[in-house]
Amino acid sequence: MNKFFTKIIGASLAIAMMIGVGAGMNASKVATEVNADTGTFAKTNFADLRSGDVILIVRESGSKLAMSNDKGTSAAPDAVGVTITNNKITNPAEKLVWTFNKSGNNYSFLAGESGENYLYCTNSNNGVRVGTNSNKIFTMENSGYFKNVATSRYIGVYNNADWRCYTNTTGNIANQTFGFYKKEVQLYSFIISSYCTCFYW
Repeated sequence: MNKFFTKIIGASLAIAMMIGVGAGMNASKVATEVNADTGTFAKTNFADLRSGDVILIVRESGSKLAMSNDKGTSAAPDAVGVTITNNKITNPAEKLVWTFNKSGNNYSFLAGESGENYLYCTNSNNGVRVGTNSNKIFTMENSGYFKNVATSRYIGVYNNADWRCYTNTTGNIANQTFGFYKKEVQLYSFIISSYCTCFYW
């Protein structure tokens, strides 16, 4: 009876599986979809974002400033300068990464790619925080600002320094526009040049 073994070709970013029957199998080209290790984030329309997308939130009017996720409950997220080239941001700091979630027209932002800490607002101007507070649900207003549902406050960058929340968009955070950059998924191709050896018994 003929039997064959599956030879698994591993890579740190992808696994290409090849099954061969018979000796001297020709080399194969296998393409596997994996998350890009380069950390490239491409500008994306907000309406095109889906739950689970890994994103950067960037204030684009004036200096290009991304929202950090590392201040926790102690202080407002920093406004961190980023370089945008051809509508892409490459290899941003890990502290700038968020995971987007949506339920209907409600949105939430997980700090990083795992865990339980979310962006939220308290009822004060300097009240943007990251943690487990239940005030983590936002809507997107026609003005282009996120509005916290629990506090009815809008998020924007204050004085090019940090992200804060106000009851209006006509004062300290007036005339701001925001962009969303989604982590790219790239298609890596691996040329498998090894041959599958078959065993017969």
